[in-house]
Amino acid sequence: MQLLGWTWTCLCVAASVALLPTAEATRVQLRGGGYEGVVVAISPEVPESQKLVEAIKHKIKDASGLLFNASRKTVFFKKVTILLPGTWEDTNPDSYNGNISYEESDIRVAPASHVYGHQPYTEQPGGCGRPGKFSHFTPEFLTDENLSYVWGPPERLMVFEWAKLRWGVYEEIGYRGDDQFPPNYPRYFDGEDDQDGDGEREEDDDGEREEDDGDDDGEREEDDGDDDGERENSARGKNIYRVKEVRKNPAGKMARGKREAPAEREARLTANLCVVGNLEGRYVDSQTGESCSRREEKCDFLVKEFRANLWSVSLDEDARRGRDVAFCDDEEDSTYRHNNQAPNKHNLRCKGESWWAVMRRHPDFKDTPSSQNAPEETQFEVIQLVDARVVMVLDLTQPETANDSLAFARRWLYEGAGAGSYVGVLLILPGVKNVVHVTDMTRITLSSRLEILNSLEEKAYSARDKESSNPAASVRKGVEEASKMFNNTDINAAILLVNNNEIQKKDLLDFPADLTTPVYTISSVASSGLKEYVEKTKGKFVVLEGPLDEGKQKELVADVSNYVSQPGGPRNEAPISFQNETIWGKTEGSSVPIDGIPGTYIFRLSTNNPNHVLEPPTVALQHSPGKVYQAKQQAGSSLNQWTVVVDDASTKEPGAWVWRVNTTDDANSFVRLETLLEPEADQGPVVQVDSWIEQVSGPDGVAGTSDEVLLYAKVMEGEMPVLGAVVEAYVSSAENSSIKHRLQLYDTGSGADSQKGDGLYSCSVPPFAKGNYSIEVKVSSNDGTKVPQAFPKGGSLRRPRRMCCGSSFPSSTKTRPVPYLNRGSHAGTFTSNYNLREDRIAPFRVTDLRKKGMALIGNRVCVQLAWTATGDDRDFGQASRYTVRGSPSRGSVQAETCAGSCKKLTPVFEAGAASPPAGQRMTARVFLPNDGHAHFFFAVIAQDEVGNASPLSNVVAVEVRGSLFQEWRLWAQILQWLLIGVLAAVGLAIPLLLACDRRQRRFLWLDEIPLRKL
Repeated sequence: MQLLGWTWTCLCVAASVALLPTAEATRVQLRGGGYEGVVVAISPEVPESQKLVEAIKHKIKDASGLLFNASRKTVFFKKVTILLPGTWEDTNPDSYNGNISYEESDIRVAPASHVYGHQPYTEQPGGCGRPGKFSHFTPEFLTDENLSYVWGPPERLMVFEWAKLRWGVYEEIGYRGDDQFPPNYPRYFDGEDDQDGDGEREEDDDGEREEDDGDDDGEREEDDGDDDGERENSARGKNIYRVKEVRKNPAGKMARGKREAPAEREARLTANLCVVGNLEGRYVDSQTGESCSRREEKCDFLVKEFRANLWSVSLDEDARRGRDVAFCDDEEDSTYRHNNQAPNKHNLRCKGESWWAVMRRHPDFKDTPSSQNAPEETQFEVIQLVDARVVMVLDLTQPETANDSLAFARRWLYEGAGAGSYVGVLLILPGVKNVVHVTDMTRITLSSRLEILNSLEEKAYSARDKESSNPAASVRKGVEEASKMFNNTDINAAILLVNNNEIQKKDLLDFPADLTTPVYTISSVASSGLKEYVEKTKGKFVVLEGPLDEGKQKELVADVSNYVSQPGGPRNEAPISFQNETIWGKTEGSSVPIDGIPGTYIFRLSTNNPNHVLEPPTVALQHSPGKVYQAKQQAGSSLNQWTVVVDDASTKEPGAWVWRVNTTDDANSFVRLETLLEPEADQGPVVQVDSWIEQVSGPDGVAGTSDEVLLYAKVMEGEMPVLGAVVEAYVSSAENSSIKHRLQLYDTGSGADSQKGDGLYSCSVPPFAKGNYSIEVKVSSNDGTKVPQAFPKGGSLRRPRRMCCGSSFPSSTKTRPVPYLNRGSHAGTFTSNYNLREDRIAPFRVTDLRKKGMALIGNRVCVQLAWTATGDDRDFGQASRYTVRGSPSRGSVQAETCAGSCKKLTPVFEAGAASPPAGQRMTARVFLPNDGHAHFFFAVIAQDEVGNASPLSNVVAVEVRGSLFQEWRLWAQILQWLLIGVLAAVGLAIPLLLACDRRQRRFLWLDEIPLRKL
């Protein structure tokens, strides 16, 4: 019985889960180096434009050639489908389709985002090497040349976004105002401690001394007061720009000095980029374009020379044209050498590997050899979304087949008719000479689906209970009535005929020629005349062999859904789930909080035992106890359900619904309570929750190691993230679904979560014993739950907003609280093959280690560090201990073992906490001897109780300014001797002062000495 309950839960949510795309789900196939099945979908919010369609084709063609060269002549775009909205009327597509939805597309063309504006981006919830969800481009970006000058050429950015979407690489850039991913960083961060405070000469990265370039030809260099600088290109591919020292030489000319002053060496910066060639430019105000200092908040570095990965910081378009796209690699003699020390998102997520190193592991490059031939020209197919229209004609005239036919009709209406499609239902009943209309063309929503089912039950059973000698309406008449419900222009339409009678060919000869709607026929009789007619309509004829049992019903429902396909409904039309609760044994009901969103409420009670429910359940508003709504059981339904639909103005305020249920105390029986809401069409954005499971093999998606299950829940109000929500998951097993394990999901940008503050809450599912499991997600609010105020959309075409998104999702300073939040979502099911006898799961890697402060305490340096706590098993539970590595050498910190100058430091946590639970922000202090080093490097390792250690965290560099400390120690010694001298003088003066006779202005002991005679 417990197993039946779990299976029942999966069946009831199967339809909604199927609409949720996963990171691995894609139609794209690679054949002969060419990608086929790439879908570019245009949002219904985009105005109709043939110019946009042509721009998409042109940009993708150009991007295909760039991708081929960048992938070293391996892959290109071969066949691309452009999906037009169903609302467009004047654009002629190549075909019409209903089996691809906007939500399933790879590349989306949609209006500017409140957060990103016109900046292209790819949603990447997974880790390194895992595919993204989709890439986003705006229509203006693809058609307006001004935005090309701001963000870069669209065809080149398509290549980079495709790399992130397909191969799971990340941006190699910095962001202004981001401490973790800065646009540039001090040179000491990516190398050894140079101890340059003592005036020693400094050498370049290749070990050669910087010589005078002989620039004494009278050419003058002016210092404009900002941090403009010349770039040094080291052998390791680092990109360094610095302030030039300008001074007069003995001849009176302006020349560059051989050595830099200490202040200038501190100004040496490395660009947080993967880039080749020279990096030269100047600092400019991002809004006015005037020169500024890099220390100012709105100051950007304007590069003069464009390279492939520089689009994000370069506002100078002139040098971009005619450049090929190139991916950075880690080959010794490469022109595109990867900077593995730069503090950017890709290095953090992929542990310093280059784009090529990650891409080479993908099957696209493992299984596809490079080609010396030019890539094939990209082929396009423009299709338009069309909602499915189906009229079901149900023949119930034969008593021996009527129950099976009715059961099939119920199942198709409940599971097969897609949300957003249009459905009509006609009945041919015994003794009724006219065709009975159950419903005319009705758009399928959750509430309308239930209404059609109830109407079907009423009319089918009311007619069957009456005895009549009248002849029944013919199947021919039913098909004629169905044809009248279609327009001549209807596409993606069909008649679903369930027939149980022999039909003569002569009865179908005089059918009107314009009745060409395809007929999908399920017949218990092999009628040759009907089959010939069906084939003329280009329909499908299925003859039943044996009874129409449950297995055959499921098979036919799936086949009809494929024959007349319906794309997934818009996300804003999806019902909101408030409750999805399974209660075993005796129960009297439960309470369901609501937040007062206007709409239609649907309450549904299901059970595995129809005798378990002793009386019809009821629901009532807690704040309006006088109104009670009684649920109605679906007559003849094998689902054992009671439902009630409520559309009442009194429900449009926060409060709670109360279920009242009376059941038996049978421990093997359960009731499943569901509370859903269909928001009103003009309601505007409401809080929606999407959840899903991603099961990968090994850390970072590398196959061949232990399995990992990741859980995601996206909590959004329109385009804005819901921050500070309480997101919990409940895991139940097939063997005993009454026992649930609670998990906490986080939006901290650490552990399984890839981006802080983006509304995507994540966690790693801990190891469970071997078996099948189901996960339900529940979202609630607390005092800190809020939604940021939306940014202005788009903005100026020539003046972009700040680049998005670095270590944290940008949030408006103005927020709105979200009280009464209560949402539920079924994430899916997974299978565990883990052996619990041995703990082999290590804590997650710390990815957000940062320096908060630094102080000199005696002869020791105290550094305050902060990071987000990880767990015992990945991000579940609580790590047993943390060890901080500290060294003046970055290489020593990053080495496999901490030895030499590397020191293992025990952190001192605030408030005396030894190790806080996973997901909490923690602060700790470490102490190092003040030995004169200019810089120190720190990293953290977490361990569980059996010694499983996490990978090394990101490295933090701290500038200590050792020469300053040496001078401070000298002054401290001088002050110490001065203090000793003062104390000694005071000690001698005190007895003298006590012995002084102030009135006589002489010392008392002089009175005892006799006067000498002169």
